[in-house]
Amino acid sequence: MSFFFDQPNLTEFQFLINRIAEGFISGLHKSPFHGFSPEFAEHQQYINGQSTKNIDWKLYGRTDKFYTKKYVDETNLRCHFILDVSKSMYYPVEASRYNQKVGFSSICISVLMKLLLKQRDAFGLSCFTDNVNYSSNTKNTINHYNLLLQHLEQNLINSHKSGFRTSYALNFELIANSLPKRSVVVIFSDFLSNDSQDILEAFKFFKYKKHRLIVFNILDFKTELNFDFSELESLNLHDLEYKINENIQANKIKGIYKKEAYKHLRKIQDLANAQGFPFYSVDVNQSVETFLRTYFIDKQVIRY
Repeated sequence: MSFFFDQPNLTEFQFLINRIAEGFISGLHKSPFHGFSPEFAEHQQYINGQSTKNIDWKLYGRTDKFYTKKYVDETNLRCHFILDVSKSMYYPVEASRYNQKVGFSSICISVLMKLLLKQRDAFGLSCFTDNVNYSSNTKNTINHYNLLLQHLEQNLINSHKSGFRTSYALNFELIANSLPKRSVVVIFSDFLSNDSQDILEAFKFFKYKKHRLIVFNILDFKTELNFDFSELESLNLHDLEYKINENIQANKIKGIYKKEAYKHLRKIQDLANAQGFPFYSVDVNQSVETFLRTYFIDKQVIRY
């Protein structure tokens, strides 16, 4: 029976995930989640007959005794996805739910969970706005996968129930403390927050807990970064999180807006990089297939 199509009565969302996952996974030569450098855990005294491959020769030089390096078992990967489901993630509002930032992110997460399920690695999911409104354990079962898939789908359907504002530090502290040690954590958020200190503290919690964090900043590059509304002379801007309306002349503020937007983007990148975490800005207008291929095959971001 096919790994991808063994469930009857698939919803549109589930069918879409299966179709993308089948193409992505079948095209892999090796898993993007395997093969990264194992982390050193502790020393163990060398026993005659053991392989000499992991002997710590520097330690031998200091102690005149043989010790081997023991590493964290890289086959037991634990991956946790964190999804921002605040109002701004449901942009562009006129786009289909799968082409909004939250929809794009949900599809990417679902396909990656499918891959982890297939290779018997554990995964989990947390969703947040101004609080953590959903957080799962880290498991590897088909029932667990289906439950998380259903929750992601409900996020898309119930957009009106989404929280208005985003809080990072408090929420990420709760999530970081709840995860198994040395988890791989993958964040999908637009990071549309003026509180850079809040975001910095959020990143620090994962570093303190020794988790491996990968940050994806999901944006509509055309409008959110480049302010390209060339077909319109005037705009009525509606802040999805603060419910503020503003009428503007697009061509008059485009230059200033772009400068500030890219400044903010670089600021978030610097905050992540300062903690040793990779940061990637992702255009929601690209296909999910392109995103998966670019970051999990070509760039191999999971192996940093």
